Amino acid sequence: SSSPNGSFTAQSVVSTVVNGKSIVVIGGEMWSFDGNPFAEDFEATEDEVTLKGPYTSSDTTGMGGTVSEIHHDVEAYNGTRSYEMGFGFVDGDTGQPLMMVSIEGNGTQYMNAMAIGGPGKASIVAGGDYAPSGSMIAVTKVCTEVLGVEGGANTTCTVDEDTGEIVT
Repeated sequence: SSSPNGSFTAQSVVSTVVNGKSIVVIGGEMWSFDGNPFAEDFEATEDEVTLKGPYTSSDTTGMGGTVSEIHHDVEAYNGTRSYEMGFGFVDGDTGQPLMMVSIEGNGTQYMNAMAIGGPGKASIVAGGDYAPSGSMIAVTKVCTEVLGVEGGANTTCTVDEDTGEIVT
């Protein structure tokens, strides 16, 4: 699902029953941008991601017939295209979008798998990868500089003036 300034990419879909109601949970990454995120004057804002429906077996895009949509604000980040891990909830009987939730953190969160379980199947568990936007320092003999990686996980190489070692 997407909107003019954002996107929600499904990586995993599971279904469950909550209080006798069929629910489909879509898990993946949400991101948004406002203008050119790589411009020097870019400022982080909140923009909405849109989930449209109803979804049915004959209309898997949710764009046919009467369109129902819900919106969720996701912070737009400066140039790092930081994804937030997101969940969309859809009525399993009607295909109507119900709500969206995202988990915000520093860096980029990628969802690789999701499951529902626990007592009464009341818990959602998701796993994936994380690209920190912060820094990690290592001393190495060889270093290849890599810039412009999603999530801000760049590799920079410098030489320690005191020891002459390469610091990554």
